[in-house]
Amino acid sequence: MREPRQKQGSDHLDRKIGVMPCPVNDDLLERKLWVSANLSVTVRRLHDTDRSGWWWWIQLIPCVGFIVILVFMLLDSTPGDNRFGPNPRGYAPLM
Repeated sequence: MREPRQKQGSDHLDRKIGVMPCPVNDDLLERKLWVSANLSVTVRRLHDTDRSGWWWWIQLIPCVGFIVILVFMLLDSTPGDNRFGPNPRGYAPLM
């Protein structure tokens, strides 16, 4: 009598060579990395325009939030120093 065929594919190969499948979903990891990068860059830009980082949460409002954040990102930095530190461009006001 013949033995039943072994299951073909990565699961069978992983068990055969002793490799455990990774319990973390790659999509979830990529999403977390993207959100953390987006958060840090957006908060830094909001601080350049003398706004609190809490404005980041407005982008969770459908349609309107994206437009508000986009406008904030396109506005010029505050001239000179603000409450979050010096201007990253390094120029002082012309007055």
